[in-house]
Amino acid sequence: MAPGRRCRSRFRAELQVIRLAQRLDHALERDCHADEQSAEYYTTALLAEIPASGDTVTVLSMGHPAPYLLHPGKVTQLEPTTPDPPLGTGLPEAAQDSTPDIFPLPPDATVLMLTDGVLEARNRHGTFYDPTATLTRRTGAHPKDIVDALVRSVSQWTDGERQDDLAVLALARTPASRQEADLAVRGQWTPTLLPLRAPNASPAPSPTNRNKQGF
Repeated sequence: MAPGRRCRSRFRAELQVIRLAQRLDHALERDCHADEQSAEYYTTALLAEIPASGDTVTVLSMGHPAPYLLHPGKVTQLEPTTPDPPLGTGLPEAAQDSTPDIFPLPPDATVLMLTDGVLEARNRHGTFYDPTATLTRRTGAHPKDIVDALVRSVSQWTDGERQDDLAVLALARTPASRQEADLAVRGQWTPTLLPLRAPNASPAPSPTNRNKQGF
C-alpha cells in the first residue's frame, strides 16, 4: 500500500473508533439519566479495529485493561498513550478528546483482549493473577489454544473459584502465503455433498462431473 493511502486508512480508522466511542458514551448517559436508580452506572470499554491490510491494530481504551500483543517469543501489553475514563462517567473528557493508539501487527502475531475478571483473579494468598507467563509459553499457538490455556490457568490460580465474570478474545494475523496454502488444502479436500434424491427423481450427477462444472 502506498504511504499516502496508508495514512488515509489509519486516519479513517482513528475517526471510526472515536465516533463509535462517542456514540456509546452518549447512549449510556441517555439511558442512565432516564433511569434514576442507575445514575452512577458506568462501564469500561475497549475498541479495536484492524484494517483490511492487517498490518496494524487501532486501539482505544476507556478504563479497560490494555490488550496484549503476542509475537513468537515475546509478549507486550499495548498500554494507551493517554488513558481515557470509562464510558458513562459524565466527565467532559470521556470519549470526547480521545486519541486512539495504532500499533504494528506483524505476521504471526496475535492480539489478545481480556476483561478485568482475568487480571483481578486472586489466589488463596490474595495475590492478583498475571497472565504474562502463560501467554509467553504460547506465543505461537492457535488463538483457541491460547484462550483455553489462559482460562485454565486462571481457574488453577483461584483453585477453581469463579470470582468475577471473565471474557477473553484472541485474533491472529496469518501470513498471506499460509492463507493461500490453507485455502488450497481446504479446496482440495472439502468433500462434495450430493443432494438428496426424491422418489422417482433422476440420478444426481457424479462428484467428478460436479467438480468439473463448479470447482
